[in-house]
Amino acid sequence: MEDINQTKLIEKILQSGLIIAIFTCVSYLWGWHYMDSFFERFGIHHDSFSFPPVFYLNKSFFTVIFFAMILIFSMDSKKGSPLTIPKAFRENSIIFVFLAIGLFKAIKFPPSINAIMVLANSVILIVFFIVLSCKRKSIISIFKNAKPLLLFIGFFFIVNLGLLIGRELGNEHARRTIDGTLNGLSSISFETSNSSITKLNEKELIFIYYYDDSYYLIEKEKPAPEFPKVFIVSKEKINYAIFQKLN
Repeated sequence: MEDINQTKLIEKILQSGLIIAIFTCVSYLWGWHYMDSFFERFGIHHDSFSFPPVFYLNKSFFTVIFFAMILIFSMDSKKGSPLTIPKAFRENSIIFVFLAIGLFKAIKFPPSINAIMVLANSVILIVFFIVLSCKRKSIISIFKNAKPLLLFIGFFFIVNLGLLIGRELGNEHARRTIDGTLNGLSSISFETSNSSITKLNEKELIFIYYYDDSYYLIEKEKPAPEFPKVFIVSKEKINYAIFQKLN
């Protein structure tokens, strides 16, 4: 009996470790695509930088929260009773209203195919979880009783939607960096005897990143141009840099 209990405990530990490993890898992938889209907006290949793995995990935070919200809203929160499909759709109808509003805005304003794909995948994923959650009382029972094919389809949509969200957020944050509306930005100027760098001080420059003894900067422009100019200033050519918080 004791050996059976130990075997079950080991199985649970291995299963938990596998889930954590998969979640970490997927979160890293989401964060990587966020950063790739962010720097792609500036015309920079982000692979040229050496970001630590925890940096990518940090950038996937909003994507993880988004999926947590989808999962929560897709489950029955009343008395833990099983759902029927009509009841599930009725109780989660507010989510579809918000998605419809988001789709309307995506089409009404400068159209973004990626934004529309995010909304479409969100609808599919919410419907998927609602259907799976019918006649189940907990999230654990959903995954225990679901067929492997359904789990694979759900996993595929989760990963795919996460990539789309990461790229959409990365592109949007880059655009807001260029026009200076993103929170936490800083302007930068330099004290230097180099005449070419002195001319840069006449522009309103926004600090993007510091890497390999070089400052990566972009000129503040509103509205943000499709092809912004990026300035790279070597640390060796300046006396010191002056930062000022924008917002």
